[in-house]
Amino acid sequence: MTGSHKVWCDDCGKLTPKMGAGLCADCFPGYHDDYLNVRQYVKESQEATVMETSVTGVTIDRIRKMVRERAISIKGT
Repeated sequence: MTGSHKVWCDDCGKLTPKMGAGLCADCFPGYHDDYLNVRQYVKESQEATVMETSVTGVTIDRIRKMVRERAISIKGT
């Protein structure tokens, strides 16, 4: 079976070849930037909760997505 697997982008909803985090090539860079911001915050504030981590400007839903995907680990999740 050749060809790429396609998925619906979690952010914009367009059909796209599968990339990391279930996002299209247009949405993935923003997700990656959010990931870097959250990772840095959690590294500096190891006891931070999801709610506290949202001070980074990243939505709680996106932070929870990162936790579900095991991209980050946050207290109480």
